Parts: sequence; structure tokens; C-alpha cells
Amino acid sequence: MCREWSQMIDAQRLLPRSKHDVDSIPFIIKSGYPAIAPILDELLDWTADSNWPVARPLADFLVTLGHR
Repeated sequence: MCREWSQMIDAQRLLPRSKHDVDSIPFIIKSGYPAIAPILDELLDWTADSNWPVARPLADFLVTLGHR
């Protein structure tokens, strides 16, 4: 298995399991960029509805990444 594929699989484990999975956010933040690069699109999906508990803390973190 190539390293890039392995990193993507590892990053997938960081994704929230549900809109209530706020416990996943500290792990995402601690992993930081570039570790979360393979899942940035999916992380943005979790911010789609501001009523979801994971949306605000995730959006707050993603905004700190700036332009990449």
C-alpha cells in the first residue's frame, strides 16, 4: 500500500461519525494540517448545517487553516 493511500485511510478515521460526534473535534484539531488534507472536503460537509453540534467547532478550526 502506498504511503499516500495509508495517510488517507488514517485521516478517514478522524471524521465525525454523526452530527453529534463533538468528541471527534479535538482529535481533528490535534492532528492539524497537513494530516487532515485528505479529508478537507468531507470536513467542510460537516459544517453545512450550523444547527449540527459538530458544525461550529469544526468551522472555527477550519478557518484557522487559512488559504492552502
